[in-house]
Amino acid sequence: MTEAEKEKLKREKKKDVALAAARAVLQVALEECGKNYEIIEDKSYISLAIPTIDGGLEVNLRILSVQKWRTGLNDFLAKEADYKTEAEKAKLAKECGLTTGGRCHLHISKDKTVISCDDSAVYVHIGSDLLRVSSSAFFSKKNLLSLYFDEGVQRIESYAFASCKNLRSVKLPESLEAVGANAFALTGIEEIEIPDGVKQLARNCFSQCKELKKIKLGKGLRKIENSLFEQCENLEMIDIPIGIFEIGMASFCACTALREVIGGENVWKIGSSAFSGCGVLEKLGFDAGKIEAIEDFAFKGCKNLCGRFDFAVLKSFGQGVFRGCEKIEQISISDAVKVLGDEVFLRCKRLSDFTLPVKLEAIGLRAFAECENLEKMRFNGKLSWWKSAMERSLSWKDGTKITAVQCADGIIEV
Repeated sequence: MTEAEKEKLKREKKKDVALAAARAVLQVALEECGKNYEIIEDKSYISLAIPTIDGGLEVNLRILSVQKWRTGLNDFLAKEADYKTEAEKAKLAKECGLTTGGRCHLHISKDKTVISCDDSAVYVHIGSDLLRVSSSAFFSKKNLLSLYFDEGVQRIESYAFASCKNLRSVKLPESLEAVGANAFALTGIEEIEIPDGVKQLARNCFSQCKELKKIKLGKGLRKIENSLFEQCENLEMIDIPIGIFEIGMASFCACTALREVIGGENVWKIGSSAFSGCGVLEKLGFDAGKIEAIEDFAFKGCKNLCGRFDFAVLKSFGQGVFRGCEKIEQISISDAVKVLGDEVFLRCKRLSDFTLPVKLEAIGLRAFAECENLEKMRFNGKLSWWKSAMERSLSWKDGTKITAVQCADGIIEV
């Protein structure tokens, strides 16, 4: 064995002895006050994981400094039950001369970026001296339960906290400006508030957060990005801020508990499959009179969506948009729409009459199929225009009661 190896072994033995001593002191302190908090052992520290009403707190104790923290720890444990929040307990710990926040688990670069975190982290408090959390810094940290930011952090990069399946509580700082793609995807977050200073929540940011029940979006956002809340199966309601103009592709796809969308008065574009599979969705707060584009399958399978919609300025209308929306009673669309795509109103069982746009050029395959109560069809164009459109239309009315269409200059059988 070389001298270097002997020295390394000596240091490791010293650390093992110190860890055992620190553990013994900590266990005695807990027993004396009747507490049963989780003990975390990691490198040079031994820590206590203490739950709070808003998440939790780590008290980090250096194993080689037992005499420095022993008295302070006893004082803290004697008083901490009277302090309920993370911030209150952290303040008390500081007054007792203790270090908190899981800082010992973080690996930080010279440019004030959190670049990675130890697997043992449970309750992490990111301080005001840090500016950024790098990509995948906390990826798949199974022990992480809560996350608290002081003011200072400006960016959270892609996949930063993705797959932290037990992460339940997150408090974001007002200083935050942008959150990267998939940053909190596949986490256990139950509710979250997005600060008004955030200008972008990138695609898939909260996708497959299956415990997410409540979210408050900030005023700084202009678009709900693609798949932002896809498969958030417990999300029941969303309030779209007035500054949002676009709902991205699959943004709420398969949110199977989503019942109501309120706000969104200035939305002009709804992306493909945006609400596809939202089977219990009943109400939309959008101003239909401002919507200019609805892409493919936007509301496919929203079988409980009901109401009357007047899309007065609609220009682009994709295929399958309202496929399977069984409770919609009336829809009118702008004369600017030229093509009704395949299956656009398939199985809209309560739709009883419809007026086709005057500039119609074609009706897609099975566009009105299985609309079993559809009896009246009007076309504000001329008979000759209708005949021209029908040359490019196939099997569009299967399963309806339509036998004729009222055109501007006469009736034509179909």
